[in-house]
Amino acid sequence: MELDKATEIYPEGVKKATVKASSTKTATSTSTLTPTETLTPTSTSTPTVGPTPTDTPTPTEIPPVEWDLDPYIEKTIEQEWEGVMINARLLVDSSLEDQIESIDIPDELFAEVVARNVWIVWYARQGNTDWYKVMPVKVHSFMKMWAKAQETGDYSDWRKVQLNDIWANDLTDGDGYVQEPYNFWPMYEGETPDGVTAVKRITLVLLRTPSTENISLCLTCSPSIELGRGSNFNNGDLLIYSGVTYHPSTCLFPDCSKPYIVGAFSDFSFWLVQNNGGPFSFDITSDAHTYNKLLYGGLKVDFKFE
Repeated sequence: MELDKATEIYPEGVKKATVKASSTKTATSTSTLTPTETLTPTSTSTPTVGPTPTDTPTPTEIPPVEWDLDPYIEKTIEQEWEGVMINARLLVDSSLEDQIESIDIPDELFAEVVARNVWIVWYARQGNTDWYKVMPVKVHSFMKMWAKAQETGDYSDWRKVQLNDIWANDLTDGDGYVQEPYNFWPMYEGETPDGVTAVKRITLVLLRTPSTENISLCLTCSPSIELGRGSNFNNGDLLIYSGVTYHPSTCLFPDCSKPYIVGAFSDFSFWLVQNNGGPFSFDITSDAHTYNKLLYGGLKVDFKFE
């Protein structure tokens, strides 16, 4: 297999100036004072006090009705990779706050990871039965088509990079976790033709599986792990949930959980390709090229351990 060549806000203190009072001189005896001219004080202008400026409230995003996340870590990027502007986000839910101290990934690598996953989904939907065999070099021709679609905006160009039959739950309808198939144009903003939905951003969500209802459970996985994956859609944002229930018995060394987190980044294409809207029993593996770049230095995770 040929691989491509590898390629948290602190308040600022305000220092107050110290004003020293001048020393008062002690009066000494004086000779007889002669009268002096009485000075008539001149009127002084009173400074005009303007209205006290107030902070303009920052608009907050209203969460959809089915939103059940409580993120404590968030990273958002707008990064170009091979001519395509990638909008992506990472959310770490508070259900993992007792385990993960911090997590970070370089913007360019994050963009590459998202782009490569999109490519695998597209490649599979073209009818290629060998989609699960990692072929990193083949991504480049797809990226050229994708870049052209973003540049021209022509529907004909976007049709060439369309992701067909992707199952996801609409977080805004209030019907619970019910998935339906979509045809997506990835990283597209604007009007779309009938039957096509624009994906403006892809969000990866890390959480403990039991903390959300918007997830599908693995029927054949070990109960001690309780693996879950979920596809959710909210107003142009495709959110991929990756859940695991961590037990002390399964984590015997400090970074044993890192492979799960790396997998959440590198395997969501395998999930999107195989997901058909219900509980799953299929294997979810990763693009080896992406997985290795993330595992060996690209993805930095600081864990909490008692």
